[in-house]
Amino acid sequence: MDLPRSVLGALSSYRAALDSLLKLEQRESKPDVGKVIETAWRTRRKSNAMKSVELALRAMASGIERCMYCEDSHGCDVEHFRPKVPHPAGTFAWPNLLLICAVCNRQKNSAFDPAILDPTRDDPFDHLVLSSTTGRLVARDGSRRGAATLQVMKRLSSEQALTRGRLNAVNKLRVFLARYDADLSAGDLVAADEIRRAVVEEPFSAVFAFMLRQSMEPGARAVLGDDLVDVISRHPTMHGWLDAADQARHAAAQPSIAALARRVRVASSP
Repeated sequence: MDLPRSVLGALSSYRAALDSLLKLEQRESKPDVGKVIETAWRTRRKSNAMKSVELALRAMASGIERCMYCEDSHGCDVEHFRPKVPHPAGTFAWPNLLLICAVCNRQKNSAFDPAILDPTRDDPFDHLVLSSTTGRLVARDGSRRGAATLQVMKRLSSEQALTRGRLNAVNKLRVFLARYDADLSAGDLVAADEIRRAVVEEPFSAVFAFMLRQSMEPGARAVLGDDLVDVISRHPTMHGWLDAADQARHAAAQPSIAALARRVRVASSP
């Protein structure tokens, strides 16, 4: 999702100001780089530019503002793919910012590996496989990035609340999609559209993405079952539901982002 030019300009100026502060701090005998970075971040977080960033990230998050990693928790704040203290250049870099829950953020930061998946850029199922019978994630054979992600973000595969949540999502989606099929067959377009909306707003929307992808891969019937594969094959428009939901969220957020961007008068001001 693109940000307005004024917002990007403000972020650039925040980075330049932080660079200057860090250069000054490093001249001290006992520099406290972490404190300088954290103070700059907390101060700028109140700015209209950063409010615009947060609105954009919330529009990019799946379901209804879910954490971009676990999808179970509400995305509680704007944080960083590369942790800001060891990687200060990314503190105000738009490509480095995420909407993430506190638990995932702590786990990621404690053992960060640059090979882990970036949820704003990567399709997780290029590197991970979801078991529809256990709800667990495993790395695809030969995927260094998938393995690194699960090594750093251990909770994604091992935490029972997440695996149970995904398994519940699998079971609910089976019911939802069968009902969608039945509603369309009965000509009840309103009810079918309500099902579609419920599916795209459901936590763990990555489970739905996995089902769609798996339905086109060899062995799909063994993994998903004949009924589910048949329903998806009868309604190929399902493959566009998540992209359409993303686009609708982006479009809905644009007026508010633009209104804030118009208030970013001077790029160097907080």
